[in-house]
Amino acid sequence: MAAPPLNAKFVRSHMVPNAQNMPAGGMGTILRLVYEFWGFCLHGSNDLRAPGWMASSQLTGSYISMPTGFESGSNILLASGSDGTTTAGSPYFSVTGSAPFSASYVGKWLTTWQSGSTSTDDSIYPIVGWLNSSSIVIDPQCGGTPPTTASVPQLTTRSGINYRVIDYYAASGLTYAAGQYFVIQFNDSGQVNSGQASSQAKIVSYNSTFSELRVQLSPSGSWDGTHFVSESYAEIAPEVSLGPSYGGWGIADWFHGVGVFPGYVTLVGGTGFLLCQAGGTWMSAGGGQNAGSFFHIEVPSRMYPQASDPNPICAINVGSGRASIQANVGYGATHRFFPSPYDATLRRWPGLIKSITGSGWNGSTFLAAIQSGPTLGNGVVSRWSLFENPRINKFLMNSAVMAMATVPGQAAATGQFSLARARLRSVRFTSGTYPLFIRVGDGTDRWIHAGGGTMWPWDHALVADRPVFMGF
Repeated sequence: MAAPPLNAKFVRSHMVPNAQNMPAGGMGTILRLVYEFWGFCLHGSNDLRAPGWMASSQLTGSYISMPTGFESGSNILLASGSDGTTTAGSPYFSVTGSAPFSASYVGKWLTTWQSGSTSTDDSIYPIVGWLNSSSIVIDPQCGGTPPTTASVPQLTTRSGINYRVIDYYAASGLTYAAGQYFVIQFNDSGQVNSGQASSQAKIVSYNSTFSELRVQLSPSGSWDGTHFVSESYAEIAPEVSLGPSYGGWGIADWFHGVGVFPGYVTLVGGTGFLLCQAGGTWMSAGGGQNAGSFFHIEVPSRMYPQASDPNPICAINVGSGRASIQANVGYGATHRFFPSPYDATLRRWPGLIKSITGSGWNGSTFLAAIQSGPTLGNGVVSRWSLFENPRINKFLMNSAVMAMATVPGQAAATGQFSLARARLRSVRFTSGTYPLFIRVGDGTDRWIHAGGGTMWPWDHALVADRPVFMGF
């Protein structure tokens, strides 16, 4: 069964100019963005208030535990409707049968979507201008489809657009508490792997300051309104670093102390996956530009027989104290945590990737070539050219196969073998020296270099005057 297209949609560097009650307000802002993006931009129906693809969403409140007013409070959801229109190349959003807009909406955010649409116009946009009660100006750089002849984000011509006006500052000021959550559901898991259940993921706050985000997976989609039935996989805590080369795996906050604004959040989601990255000085007092966190949840392509692995789902969660996003051997940004189909254990699976170097590269002839570019085989080899095929003018870019090399220790020298369980679909990997933010790919699914050799889905849109992946 071939993997379906990603059908990715994007929120490009949503700027958070300020938030209340930090660090809880910062986490509340992120969770509000994920809720809005997943439930409406990606999976919204024509219901303007009920988000789509939440666990047991037909049972009121059963998929969510958040402060009163979080979903549709009158000071958070300011306006909504189904009569929105846009024109190709224009930054205006207008309504045809109502007049909901106020000058006070400048600085707020507009969620737009059409039920069942795969257009990247379905996104979250800052409202940057007010024209009249039926027309506002939005910034297409946060979303919007680039025209076929260029890469500048622009809206397309559409009508009958569903919309919601959201005040994220008000959302950040709610009284959050540790342990609050919502549970998302991957209704298209069966499109990725034949016969797979609608797997689920719980996105939950943690600790007394609400500064630590965790992810808990349910392969069988067993949420009953209060807990996962017959599944007790551990929550995936944010890691302080991505491997033993960087000082071990400690637990890190997404927010640490009270930093200064602005901050930036990028979201990418589509068929069977969700990526969230947040960065900037707002995440850590004194953290400079290097504070950044991210999580990635995905239904990967199954490689085991269906009976052996009926519902594969995996995730990675990295906190703002991480030292590197590098996809280093066996660990780094290539690894993912998988719930076992045989017991109640959550295990870290390293990723196998085609590469010019292997796990023993530190002591090889390649080391000098990679670091300083001396002769290798009577030729000058740079870090760049090691990953280039000059005949076709392309670079190595591969998906990762999740393989358990050794169960105890995983990277131990003894007992090496490979259990190749699944293939990641929504990330790619290349040389860590590939230029940051370079966009590649000439097919339906395209990619952008987020850093350290890790590439995320993109639609080739340029992002001007707005930091992308800050903190990486």
